[in-house]
Amino acid sequence: MFSLFRNRKLQNMDIGFKKGSTKSMLLTQTDRFSHEALFGRERTGKSSIHLLRRITHDLICIARGEKRSIVIVEEKDPLLRGAEKQMNRLGISPAQVTILSACNPEYDSMWNPLLEDQAPIIVSKALVASLSVDENVRRFMERDCLWMVRLAKAFFQENVNLTHLLHLYADPRYLANVVNQIQEIADMNRNPEWSSIVDYFNNYIFLYLNHEDKGVMVPTTYPKGHLFEGLQIVISRHETLNLDLVNLLEEILSNSQLSKTLKNTSSFRIRDVFSSSKIVFVHSSLFKRGELLGNLFLNAFEMELYEKSTFEHPCFLTVDDAGTYDLSPVEFILQRGKKYKIGVSLSFQTYSKSLLSVLNQISLITVLRLGLKGTEELLHEMDRLHSSRQKNCGLI
Repeated sequence: MFSLFRNRKLQNMDIGFKKGSTKSMLLTQTDRFSHEALFGRERTGKSSIHLLRRITHDLICIARGEKRSIVIVEEKDPLLRGAEKQMNRLGISPAQVTILSACNPEYDSMWNPLLEDQAPIIVSKALVASLSVDENVRRFMERDCLWMVRLAKAFFQENVNLTHLLHLYADPRYLANVVNQIQEIADMNRNPEWSSIVDYFNNYIFLYLNHEDKGVMVPTTYPKGHLFEGLQIVISRHETLNLDLVNLLEEILSNSQLSKTLKNTSSFRIRDVFSSSKIVFVHSSLFKRGELLGNLFLNAFEMELYEKSTFEHPCFLTVDDAGTYDLSPVEFILQRGKKYKIGVSLSFQTYSKSLLSVLNQISLITVLRLGLKGTEELLHEMDRLHSSRQKNCGLI
């Protein structure tokens, strides 16, 4: 395999499979910008081997000095372990590699999504996507979370982290105190952004309690000895609505490795993937909420792609066992692939009709021993959905 890529004429090629056989064929780099979906049975190892071919090719290109970035999102770690061996052989600089892990303390790379420019959208979408809630409730929760993140970033600036976000959600009086401080600064500096944050919480979230005393309505205050003694009691109108999200934040912070990875002041940003040759592994986990790290990164990737108009070099995104994650941000990435030289490879263990909106954006379908019934169903849907488009389907 390595000898194949020593030929400079083939430096922009990659290995795929011909229909009905296991013979190698070559895919141009342009083909990869049309994206790939890979279907393979669980625990066969076929999907990992196939994806690792793509990754190895990219690592060889990077080792040669070619500018490109690769991002690998996976729940387990076969791709990470396989790629580490290749990177060691190729002598790739550790400075080019970022390994974000939700479960393995061996890796100490960090990333704080709250420090991204588009953090309010990134974090709100990813957190709520990790919850099983009704679509109408989801929209309300995302809106609340977006404003909560905007507040946290405004108040805590570069020190903001998920602990701050949890405290703001968990204690309405503490939240009100922070909003009041932001209001003082906004009034002094005439900051319209901060004023809009204050207006949201005062108009939609806070309910200050009063009671009647001698025929007059007076503020109901916290009793003597309370942390907020003497201050007016305030409750959140959306407290019940956001209980699941508060529980999620508590679960994240109780996971020492995940919270260490996310709760920091690391300088790593998603834009680094597009500005220099980077190799990024996002290793989520099989534990409860393990997909969150992947969801956060995919949403951040989408937003960076949305914000930028040009990119300096190609970038290849691989998502193993993609059905584990929220694929709504991936749909946008797929749509912009050719224009921005972004190639996406997604692997799935099962096929379902819920994947059709994603598969509609993909031009290469590879099926690895999915079983006769599953393969026939998949290809029938692909033929029906893409009858007007030429498809490349590899059956192995």
